[in-house]
Amino acid sequence: MNNVFAKAAEERLGGWVVKFKGIKIFFNTFDENGKRVKEISVGGKALAPDKAYNICAC
Repeated sequence: MNNVFAKAAEERLGGWVVKFKGIKIFFNTFDENGKRVKEISVGGKALAPDKAYNICAC
């Protein structure tokens, strides 16, 4: 996420991260690194901090 939404254009890469299915992520691109993600839900349910999730990206 830090590289996808980096302020400096030369640091931006990995744009595929914004194309999800079955997951919703609410974040603020202007917050500092490590504090951007505000809420995550998977299949309409809040992310469980004690559960492991598998993701796939190309």
